[in-house]
Amino acid sequence: MLTDKRNPSQTLAEIFEELKEEGREEAAKDFAKELIHENFSNEQITKLTKLQLTEIVKLRKLIKK
Repeated sequence: MLTDKRNPSQTLAEIFEELKEEGREEAAKDFAKELIHENFSNEQITKLTKLQLTEIVKLRKLIKK
């Protein structure tokens, strides 16, 4: 989370960019979860979301629980 690693010398623009990136990554993970539920392969999900294969495998494990 941003507050855990915030550098006091960061500009507002840098903080905003960091938040935008975190939002994009979270959206990609949400989309990947939907694709997992629709039985897409790991390779297809990687291609569509640009997430790393290791992240998709983690998401699959979380969904199975």
